[in-house]
Amino acid sequence: MIKAHEIQGVIALENSFNRVGLDHVMLVRIASAAVTAKMLGCPRDKILNAVSHAWLDGCSLRTYRQAPNTGSRKSRAAGDATSRGLFLAMTAQRGEMGYPTAITAKGWGFQDVLFGGKELKFSQPFGTCVMENVLFTISFPAEFHAQTAVEAALALHTDGSDFSAEISGRTPSGLSHSTGRPRIVAAPGLAQTRTGSH
Repeated sequence: MIKAHEIQGVIALENSFNRVGLDHVMLVRIASAAVTAKMLGCPRDKILNAVSHAWLDGCSLRTYRQAPNTGSRKSRAAGDATSRGLFLAMTAQRGEMGYPTAITAKGWGFQDVLFGGKELKFSQPFGTCVMENVLFTISFPAEFHAQTAVEAALALHTDGSDFSAEISGRTPSGLSHSTGRPRIVAAPGLAQTRTGSH
């Protein structure tokens, strides 16, 4: 699991798949192919073959993660990617050839076809950095990148400020009809713990 997290995390650090409309779940498939090939006892060349296939499979669009199309596929995307990674590892174990330039082939590789012609960047080697710095406990039921924003909103909300005058009676979907304040849904006790620790 540490190896899989490290592969996903290091690739994601400098490469914004979201920016080009691609879903980051492809990193799950790539990491799963690499790690399960190793677990199956594949030598390095067969692991590389499995990983090349994981890159060749391309990427899902982020459509199912963005409004107005957000849907239940989000719940199974990682499981699907993991099973595909295992399948590719087993295929490589049986002797399926690999594609050494799956990422870099001019005009046909991942970078040119799906990544807008940009070269993938790697700012650090694959080691243990991702697992050593992972946020193990997500504080609020929001995507990872929204954690700080939710924490800030909750801190502002709990400082006793009255925001109703600023909102002027407007009640968009994210505001409470009764108070005009942002609705923050968090597990019991987290608000006090998070705001009290800063």
